[in-house]
Amino acid sequence: MADQTKPWFIGGDFNTVVSVSERSNGVYPAHHSIEEFSEAIFDGGLIDLGFEGSPFTWTDHRLWQRLDRVLFSSEWMDALPQTVIRHLPRSSSDHSPLLIQTSWMFVKENWSFPTTSSGMGKVGAKLKRLKHRLKDWNKNVFGDIFANLTLAEEAVVQAEKRYDSTPTEANLLEMNKCTAQLQHALSIEEDFWRQKATCRWMLEGERNTRFFHSMVRKKRSRTAINSVFHEGQLLTNEQLIKESGVDYFRSLLTTESTRTAPSLLLNIPRVISVSEGEALYENTNTEEVRRVIFGLSSDSTPGPDGFGAMFFQKCWEIIHEDVVETVQDFLNGSPLPLGFPSQWLRLVRNCITNCWFSILINGSLNGLFQSSRGLWQGDPLSPTLFVLTAEYFSRNLNILMDSDRSLLFQGSQGISHLAYVDDVLIFTNSKERSLQKIMEFLKGYEEASGQLIHIAKSSFIVAPKTPLAVKRTIKRVTGFVLKSFPFNYLGAPIYVGRKKIEYFDRLVEGMATKIGGWEKKFLSYRGRLQLIKSVLMAMPTHLFAVLDPPKGVLLRIERMLNKFFWGSSAFSLKLWWRFRTTESLWAGFLKSKYCKRSCPASTHIYSNGSPQWRRLFKSKDIAETSLFWNIGKSDLCFWHDNWLGDASLADIMQPSFSLHERVNYYWKNGEWDKDKLSLVLPMDLVQKVVAIPFDDIVNDKPCWKVDPTGNFSVKSAWELVRNGGIRRPFLKEFWHPTVTPSMSIFIWRLLHNFIPVDERLREKGLSIVSKCMCCHNSETVQHLFLNGNVAREVWLYFGTLFSLIPPHTEYISTMIHAWRLSSPFVNNGHIRLLLPILILWSMWRMRNEAKFNDARFSSYWIIRQVSSYLTRIYKAGGMKSVQWKGDLVIASKMGFVFPKPAVLNPKIIRWLRPAAGWWKLNCDGASKENPGKAGAGGIIRDCRGRMVLAFATGLNIQTMFLLNYSPLLRGFKWPEKRVALNF
Repeated sequence: MADQTKPWFIGGDFNTVVSVSERSNGVYPAHHSIEEFSEAIFDGGLIDLGFEGSPFTWTDHRLWQRLDRVLFSSEWMDALPQTVIRHLPRSSSDHSPLLIQTSWMFVKENWSFPTTSSGMGKVGAKLKRLKHRLKDWNKNVFGDIFANLTLAEEAVVQAEKRYDSTPTEANLLEMNKCTAQLQHALSIEEDFWRQKATCRWMLEGERNTRFFHSMVRKKRSRTAINSVFHEGQLLTNEQLIKESGVDYFRSLLTTESTRTAPSLLLNIPRVISVSEGEALYENTNTEEVRRVIFGLSSDSTPGPDGFGAMFFQKCWEIIHEDVVETVQDFLNGSPLPLGFPSQWLRLVRNCITNCWFSILINGSLNGLFQSSRGLWQGDPLSPTLFVLTAEYFSRNLNILMDSDRSLLFQGSQGISHLAYVDDVLIFTNSKERSLQKIMEFLKGYEEASGQLIHIAKSSFIVAPKTPLAVKRTIKRVTGFVLKSFPFNYLGAPIYVGRKKIEYFDRLVEGMATKIGGWEKKFLSYRGRLQLIKSVLMAMPTHLFAVLDPPKGVLLRIERMLNKFFWGSSAFSLKLWWRFRTTESLWAGFLKSKYCKRSCPASTHIYSNGSPQWRRLFKSKDIAETSLFWNIGKSDLCFWHDNWLGDASLADIMQPSFSLHERVNYYWKNGEWDKDKLSLVLPMDLVQKVVAIPFDDIVNDKPCWKVDPTGNFSVKSAWELVRNGGIRRPFLKEFWHPTVTPSMSIFIWRLLHNFIPVDERLREKGLSIVSKCMCCHNSETVQHLFLNGNVAREVWLYFGTLFSLIPPHTEYISTMIHAWRLSSPFVNNGHIRLLLPILILWSMWRMRNEAKFNDARFSSYWIIRQVSSYLTRIYKAGGMKSVQWKGDLVIASKMGFVFPKPAVLNPKIIRWLRPAAGWWKLNCDGASKENPGKAGAGGIIRDCRGRMVLAFATGLNIQTMFLLNYSPLLRGFKWPEKRVALNF
């Protein structure tokens, strides 16, 4: 379905959720279920638009969940970007009905008639005039499409009711008439959307990538406002929503009269020098304005006039005089705290009071009003003004707390507040007097600065055992809402007690949402990697710097990133398999469009091909080499489809006749027509072809050669396309489930000499005394881990236990290598490979305990720690008898008893001769690693048991999966010039 070209959606009861917030009461949902459903949505390229109404669609009156949802394709969002999902009230069912609604917006951004206004008033006048003209045009030509449709629907409902109550012929005719009018209204709506889609394509074409188109669609759906509370009333009418938005922001961005207490300004010291102040109000010159203009992004969003930064940059030589003059006119007091000059004050006030705003609601600009309270977002002056007001806030709050220490809470160590951007944490006690003092300060700050504190977004947090009466007092005095642990602040979970995986759900869901906003299929691997490095990994970085998340959280993030980065071309092979072997609607469409004059196996890429076709075509060559056809009615291409077994005829020889002939063209009376075949094929191929049976009653049957069942599987496709390399066992042996990742990383660091022993620190320039924890020698890697008194005792103890004489060496790798070669049964995970890792790790841990915690550094404690770790792993079931192969007696001495392996009864296997007219191929292969250097061989015998031929060959690097089939394919290729009835 992900490759359908028409708009589509899927909806219903999915019986699972995509986040823990979609369930209320009951136990937490299973994370694997959430991840599987989220991956299915992501892989299908589907979009969840969210909803309006109740957050839950199912309940049994104890548990509430959002089990029902509607998911849309990107093609649907292209056609109907304003789709809205509503959760309707439940009636007799335990599920809520879902209502799908669409709305439209058509904005024409061009006008050419002059106006008498100037400046921003000119733009406002044109916008107002355009608004009236669009309304008149819509009313006179089409009317209100959605209003007409709503009226038609209501008329049908009333007509049906009348006919149900009085089933007369007149009521039946009226009902049919209303139904026809409804169909007409629906047809007009459909035509409107079709025309809109055409206009959009003609205007935009392919100037933007589909990746960014998809991001815009999703952003539009997420930012759409379909209802809003205004002064206690729920507004759903779009025009009322827009008017309420304009009223709210006009009030917010308009300055009320402010007054600043002179005593508060005295707390601000003078930090700006006279020369610095003079530089702030120097006359603006052409070069300064040019630097600002060319410092803007050329593809930045244009303003209400439609001109972006690129216009001013490209036309600078023509317009620069007018632009500079405008800037200088714009930039034509009492002293400011910190020492800013009054002239600079006037410039700042001009910036603040000459900023005009329109409110963007559901894709259209609404209103035009002047602000006197702030700057537009992104203005380079904005951070400076914020820092100035934050300085005013912090200095005066510190002075308030210092002058009255009773405002601080016990244990605060004199910290009054912490500020993070525009979020402030104030620490105080719960006394009513303290709370009133703080609120008086905040009120004074509002009056002095013009900034307003958002009461609805402000909250207070108290200790878990705080009395209810105290909580009520705080809420009454402050007006803030109560928050309880755990809660999120700046993306970090704040909790008391044991950390839990669910505390980090918001982080994981945020990363999943970010990934969901990107269309992976439009991104290269380099693009995916860059997004992971620059965006995704930046999300948890600051959080993990201060918090230690559970391992389960890291695993979820790792799986998510792996899924996003790798994807898999194996899925493209699956699409090609379905394209060739099924008669689905999408496959038939692509065949009729791209394979009308050629066989699918021989078709070519087209410059105007769709992204879906391009994706399919990339996997064509690999897929066709693994696709084999058993001949049936044979609509197969004679030259290009692989029905021979080894390859297609076109791969073996140059076709000399029509490339579009079908296999059944070379049949005659239910048999192969040798005369026709001999005209196009050499005699050896003719003999090979006529030996192939066919059944002209059944359909051609596809076979996937790399899977033993002949059926396609993603696993086999993945093995086919993956890039395997030779693994180095020396590095692999340090990563095993029996040892922890900390141990593995430690060994890697140790082998690379990255362990901070005393001598290494001295080499780095630290002036410390180097002293071993067991003697008076210097502490080096060799002395600590190999040649020191304690190290020798430990190696000797375990060497004696395993009948190994430890080598006298200066290299860690030599010691590990000696243990690796000490038994013929050693392989990855064997005790003789794991034991050196545990010994070295335990030595390092005991060294740190002795150095920093005054513990005793002795061989006894190291040996005991190694033995204790092995015992814990054994009791936990993490150790198997195969890891002690050849050393089971030693294992029993250490208390590790493993059940004896089941005795396998011998089974006699006989070779049987093939039936008359048949040959039998017996073959096998082997490799040193998986993947690794491999070889294969086989023997072919006839029906009398006589050897026809034998072969042996090297296969270079092979995986075990492909090695199961490579000898078989090689065996079929050897007798190409021999005549065989059947294999």
